[in-house]
Amino acid sequence: MARTEKYTDTAQSSSRRRSAGASYVQGSAVRKLEESPGRAYPERRVPSRRERVEEFPEVQVRKAVPLSRQARRNREKAEAMNRGFVMFFSGVMVMILLCSIYYLRLKADLTTRIKEVAALESEYTELKDENDAYYNEVISSVDLNEIRKTALGELEMQYPTDNQTMTYSMDGSSYVRQYQDIN
Repeated sequence: MARTEKYTDTAQSSSRRRSAGASYVQGSAVRKLEESPGRAYPERRVPSRRERVEEFPEVQVRKAVPLSRQARRNREKAEAMNRGFVMFFSGVMVMILLCSIYYLRLKADLTTRIKEVAALESEYTELKDENDAYYNEVISSVDLNEIRKTALGELEMQYPTDNQTMTYSMDGSSYVRQYQDIN
């Protein structure tokens, strides 16, 4: 029971603070530094290097010690690029350059071939459409009734009679061989 009262008191006091002071804007979650005027914030300053060294005397800065002649020579050898390394590195760079040029040529050839294939495909499509149009024109111009009339009238052809017609059965082959004339 005590918790509930504290919670309601806290909620009521915060709502009173919001309505009493004009420093709160609805929807803002940023608090102002001068919200509690009695509180003073100390200024922070970054200490200099000398102050840090004086603060921690057990940490000492190491001074540069002159190197021996042999040590200097070893460092120079390690840092210097000798002739063999330069030649090897140059060879590798030339190989990379040649591979890059070869790759670019292959890519250009591929692009050219893709364009050629696209052009041939479009030409094929045009020819096929044109051929289909000619075929439809020929089929529509042929009148089978006119051909029948011409065959029966001008050429004096006749329909076959029953004794002129012969039937046969296929034995599984897809074509017929004729070895002699049928009379």
